[in-house]
Parts: sequence; C-alpha cells; structure tokens
Amino acid sequence: MSLIITIIILIILASVSINALIGENGLIKRSKNTIKEYNKAQYFEETDIAILEEQRDRIIEEKEDAFITSLKYRLEGKAVATNSIVETHPGKQWVEKTTMYNSKSSDTSDDSKNDVLVVKTVDGYEFDINVDNEKNTAQIDRDSYGDVKEPCTITYDANTGTGSMQQQTQRKGLKVNLLENTFTKTYYEFSGWCLNSNGSGTIYAENSISDEINGDTTFYAIWTQTSAQLSFNSNGGTGTMEPTTVAMGVETRLPANSFENDGYEFDTW
Repeated sequence: MSLIITIIILIILASVSINALIGENGLIKRSKNTIKEYNKAQYFEETDIAILEEQRDRIIEEKEDAFITSLKYRLEGKAVATNSIVETHPGKQWVEKTTMYNSKSSDTSDDSKNDVLVVKTVDGYEFDINVDNEKNTAQIDRDSYGDVKEPCTITYDANTGTGSMQQQTQRKGLKVNLLENTFTKTYYEFSGWCLNSNGSGTIYAENSISDEINGDTTFYAIWTQTSAQLSFNSNGGTGTMEPTTVAMGVETRLPANSFENDGYEFDTW
C-alpha cells in the first residue's frame, strides 16, 4: 500500500513540475514572451534610429525617392548598381521584408501616396510604420505589433452578367481601390459594386474607394435594366400619340391606336 501511495505522490509532483514548465504560465511560455518583448524593443529602437537618420540625410541632400521608399531601403536593404559595381545596402538583419501600402486605396503604384510601411520580422511578427511623405516624418504604430496578418482576396462577381475580372490581393484593415467594371449584361447598364448580390447596402462606383476590408470579400456587379422610348407615327393619318418608355429586352404590349385616316381602318403597327 505504501508503495502505491508513493507512486501517486510522484505522479502528482511530476504533473506539477510539467505544468510549471509548459503550462499557460509556465517557464517556457514566460521565456518566449520575454524574448518577444526584448526583440520588439530592439526592432522599435533601430527603426526609430533609421527614421531619424533618414530625416537627417534629407536635410543635407535632396532626394528623389519618397520618404517611405528610402525608409524601406534602410530597413530591408537594397542592391544598387554604380559604375558596373553592385553596392549592397545591407538593411537590418531582423527584417525579412517590407511592404508599402496606401491606407486609402489598394493602388500602391505611386510611392509618394503610400503612407503605411509594414515591416515583417524574421521571427514571424510584423508592425506598421505610418509615414507622411510631404513632411518627411514617420512614426511606429506600436499597437500594431503582432502575428503576421494574412492578406485577403477581393473577388468580383458578374452577378448574372458575363465576362471575367482579375482578383485583387489586399491587406486586412485597409480600403480597396475598386476596379473598373468589364462585365457586360445585355439590355442592362452597370450601376456599381455592392457587397450584397441583391443591391442592398452601399453601392460603390467603379474606381472608387471602399470601406475597410477585413477578410476575403466579393463585390457583386449591380445592374439596371436599360429602357427605350417608342414613338408612334400616323403614317398618313391624323392625330397624335404620346411616346412611351419601355424596358429593353422585355416583351411589351403596345398601346391602342388613336390615329385616324379617312377611308381606312387601322390594321397593325
């Protein structure tokens, strides 16, 4: 019996030790958190220095690159060819990649309009730097530090129309520069993009800016049926008839004839 009790006690002690090591508040997890916080402090400090260095250099010399572009090169590094010699700017060893974004649009083709620089670290985290290219200033968004955010996909749906459109890749939490519509639908005109296929909610014009997107999103083409005006000619008779508007592509019952022509009976339109 005493042997059984001893074994039970050892099992309990082992469980307590394992929990202290790998539990929610265990030694391993606390150590990882400490390393994460240490690295974060280092990354922020070196980034702040890079911002100050870039501001200093721009006081000394005029640069063609936007502030965000130069800051990207300082952090990520860049190979520059000079007189047939490739000179490498090493960047920071802890930076895996940097990506420029426009917080008001998904169009990132103009560096001077990009105002967010996302820095991805080699240990699997990322943080944002908010940049003002006109004032040559930048500031780390310290609350943004965390796991890498997966990009989301923007899909366009013809919604009973025909054709195809390319998808867009967008970072979560930013707005989207909606593409120009290339879908078609016979007898219908394109009215805009909507998150609901029935057209309920906000309808965005093509080439406009959407609200923030926080996941894979589909925009549906919204269609308005086109109309035509029918005019009536007495064709030798007398009288008048008002034109009428009809929906195109839909069978329409024509109005009764009200023209007159002496010696003749109305046959058909």
